[in-house]
Amino acid sequence: MTINFDYRCGILEAADTKTGREWCWYKGDPEVTRTENGELLSSIGVPIGATVVEVKALIRMDTKK
Repeated sequence: MTINFDYRCGILEAADTKTGREWCWYKGDPEVTRTENGELLSSIGVPIGATVVEVKALIRMDTKK
């Protein structure tokens, strides 16, 4: 499974083109939203002060569930 990440202007977006899952996080937000084929599925909690690298790791862990 390959996750494509894009971080610009404080917004981290990630996508898995094989499953249609996408994740979105705004720097400083307490959660990452997860969608599949455009439908909101759930969110992932993010620790306060998390870095982009830490949020990417959370997203990678979410793909293994």
